[in-house]
Amino acid sequence: MKDRIDPKTRRLIEALPKAELHIHLEGSLRAERLVALARRHRVTLPFDARTLAARRLYADLGEFLDIFAVVCDLLRTPEDFEDVVCDLGEDAARQNIVYREVMFTPTYYAARGPALEDIVAALAAGREWCMRTHGVRINFIADIDRGTDPGAAVDLVNRLAALQASDVVRAVGMDGAERDVSPCRLLDALHAAHSHGFHVTAHLGSDESAAAVLQALHTLPLDRIDHGVRCIEDAAVLAYIAAQGYPMTICPLSNVAVDPGRYASLVDHPFRQLLDAGARITVNSDDPGMFAGDLIENLAAAAAQFALTHDEILRIVRTAFEASFASSGERTRLLAHFDEASQGLREKLA
Repeated sequence: MKDRIDPKTRRLIEALPKAELHIHLEGSLRAERLVALARRHRVTLPFDARTLAARRLYADLGEFLDIFAVVCDLLRTPEDFEDVVCDLGEDAARQNIVYREVMFTPTYYAARGPALEDIVAALAAGREWCMRTHGVRINFIADIDRGTDPGAAVDLVNRLAALQASDVVRAVGMDGAERDVSPCRLLDALHAAHSHGFHVTAHLGSDESAAAVLQALHTLPLDRIDHGVRCIEDAAVLAYIAAQGYPMTICPLSNVAVDPGRYASLVDHPFRQLLDAGARITVNSDDPGMFAGDLIENLAAAAAQFALTHDEILRIVRTAFEASFASSGERTRLLAHFDEASQGLREKLA
């Protein structure tokens, strides 16, 4: 971090009502939940859970995904999923996150684990508890691993649609390894999702070129871009993203953790370039159970390293509400709450 964050800026970040649009259910498991699930299913963890939660660096995205797969294997029953969602609501309340979109990857559970309808029901039950107990609204994004068989991916989307669970699962996304896998591999599935009325988003441009990002934008029915940071390697691609107004869910501490070859530290991250180019960026934690950094810490680190003004912080946080997949009524209420709170904080911290 370039400088220690200004105390007023820290208070602003902590006190603002916030939205988070890019956090993986599987990557959110805190150390206590990892240990509890391992005991529940009589699994010996190949790593120390507390060390994992404090980790700041991986060799590369491949190493991270290998450990991510181990964590996914701990989710074996509907109860497991519901427990993790309840943890997410409790954690959101701690950070004053009033709205969260949580990604889960059902293709990881196709061969074993709960049936899709039981997973969705568990997510809905956990979500209801979060709203009732903490006043935190959680919606879900069903991510499909990019390496999934394209036909199986279309089948998954059709099964999600048949469940008529769009109030719970608001979007279909794409995640997983990018290298040597076309971003358009799941084109049919994502177009099917769009035709069924789901929002569509995709992990792009972390381990692939700006050209691949542009190919995806021209081919897929995308509402948002997850990561997308390598778009800065081509000024025309970055300009296109900014001009088209694609929201980007940026996860700065995650990018540094899984790609040390490209980002030796946060100072090398293109955050400021994206912001200055007019990209509609949001800040997110990605996998806070596997990186040392929740949403507040990501915002604070970015604010300190890139000298964000209070106006810039407010714009970034407001963009997350604007770019959310909340219903229009939800979004209107959330934005009104944010505007009222932010105005009060601006006056208090002036």
